[in-house]
Amino acid sequence: MSGSGVKSTPSMKEVAEKISVSKATVSRVLNRMPGVSDATRERVVQACEQMGYRVNTNIQDLVRETRSGATKNIAMVLVGDATSFFDPTHGWFLDGVANGTDENNYHLVFARLTGKEERIFDLPPILRDRRVDGFVVSGAIDKQVVDLLLQLEIPFVVIGNYGLDISRVPITVEVDFKSAIYEVVGTLKRAGKSKIALFNDHLEHYADKQILSAFKSAIIDQGIVCHDELIYIGDVKNSSAYAMLQPVFDLDKLPFDAVFAPDFRSAIEISHLIAARFGLGDRADIILATSSSPGHYELPVPSIYIEWDQYQVSYNALNLLLDKVQRGRDMGPVKVMVQPGILVKV
Repeated sequence: MSGSGVKSTPSMKEVAEKISVSKATVSRVLNRMPGVSDATRERVVQACEQMGYRVNTNIQDLVRETRSGATKNIAMVLVGDATSFFDPTHGWFLDGVANGTDENNYHLVFARLTGKEERIFDLPPILRDRRVDGFVVSGAIDKQVVDLLLQLEIPFVVIGNYGLDISRVPITVEVDFKSAIYEVVGTLKRAGKSKIALFNDHLEHYADKQILSAFKSAIIDQGIVCHDELIYIGDVKNSSAYAMLQPVFDLDKLPFDAVFAPDFRSAIEISHLIAARFGLGDRADIILATSSSPGHYELPVPSIYIEWDQYQVSYNALNLLLDKVQRGRDMGPVKVMVQPGILVKV
């Protein structure tokens, strides 16, 4: 309405006219369809950003709006090229979020980011067009990802340990790995182990660096000598523990009497090496410490597990999100710290 002071949102036709392309071309770009050159795609995105264009979800009938304008959609977002919903690590996370959305009469949708997105128009349409009321996010999150997600002005909760990269996120759920690692090292010491090795497939993320720092501190604080040569770090995510440690297990005498592998996948590979050297069961003169598996699968060698309820973590995170979404509650910075437990199978 003229004189109302309300700025109208430009139409797709107006965007097309501004850069002299067809309306169909703009539509193809916004719907991530092929058949548009990179140069044209960039011109369309720049025009949309400059003009403040937003997809009209009512016209496209892409959301079911309630009287309040809510979409009743909640997204589970994973970040990272190597991050997959098929990864068993995320199974319990998905169950927790799925049950929470179902109990509260919301629809659960999924979205993936590479972590390299730089603009809102690089995001999946479900996020870019604000077709969700909120989302839970985990994976390879860094400052660039956080800054971009904050531009959406949609409530979200981050699950995981990311340090200062997520300092601006209002709601985070972390796991207190430090206290768990201290307890693991103490348990190994009480079992008579004094040469404890660490294997991690990479040190790309804050959580992995945090684990390494906590491990070294726990070793020193427990009065055990910290041997740098017993710290084995892979080059990239999912580096093979089997390939890296096989030459060590072929030695006449092992340089360690315990191994801490925080990633369960790596622990499985190491358990194969232990079983090949000592046999199955409790005959191994070495203890393997790791995180619990999503399916509570037990390794066939003496083991210690860091246990934390992934289902409950994501379920609680979802309910924190809905508290914000449904009530518009300004909770300020909220950090929920989950305390893991220790299960010894020696």
